[in-house]
Amino acid sequence: MGTYTVDGKQYAVNVSVEVYRPTIALEERFVVEVENLSDYTVNSTVLGIPQDVVYNNQSVGTFDSQSKKITLSREKMPTQSSALGENQTLTVETDLASYALTVDVYTKIIRNKADFEGMAALAKRACPSDAASWDGYFVLGEDIEYNGLFQSKIADLDSLWAAVEGNWYNGGLYGFKGVFDGKGHIIEGISIDNGSQMASVFGVLHIDGIIKNVSFTKASVAANSSLVCH
Repeated sequence: MGTYTVDGKQYAVNVSVEVYRPTIALEERFVVEVENLSDYTVNSTVLGIPQDVVYNNQSVGTFDSQSKKITLSREKMPTQSSALGENQTLTVETDLASYALTVDVYTKIIRNKADFEGMAALAKRACPSDAASWDGYFVLGEDIEYNGLFQSKIADLDSLWAAVEGNWYNGGLYGFKGVFDGKGHIIEGISIDNGSQMASVFGVLHIDGIIKNVSFTKASVAANSSLVCH
């Protein structure tokens, strides 16, 4: 800010400088499993003093310039399926540039029967303030030999009735609103039988819920029950 004189007249001068950090796309890709986080090593060159690791416009972790490792915080990562999924962007921020990595982010990769049974608890944790909704982004990592009676409870009638009673069936408001992607894998030998409680794997499916790319073989479904959802 200052003045200059031309032909005896003074003119005010204001100079503003905006400095932009470049965004550099790194040729690396990570799979991030929120319920099973590990450190992720960046092999590409990252210059500058580390400031933050950002995902979904939120600070979610740190970057160590010596080890070149990204450490993510489960408590800071989003839980809703709308903020997870494939081809997402994770950014390492330094004082010189923003380094963008492509990441596939899932709540959990289901690899066995125990993982499949534990999905209900994780889906409920994704909606801590809503007793009638379940969320999360789940994928199958391999075929599963289930071979037994399904025990897990995702958006089942008992839970929904306890939360909203007579409006339990309203998929526009309640139920599983997450994503389950079987990735072309098979679940074998699952049995659904919960008497009059209208059992199924995913219970009531919310209007935003997605179940895709999965096959069930050698499955059995009793009266008053369904295989996938209601």
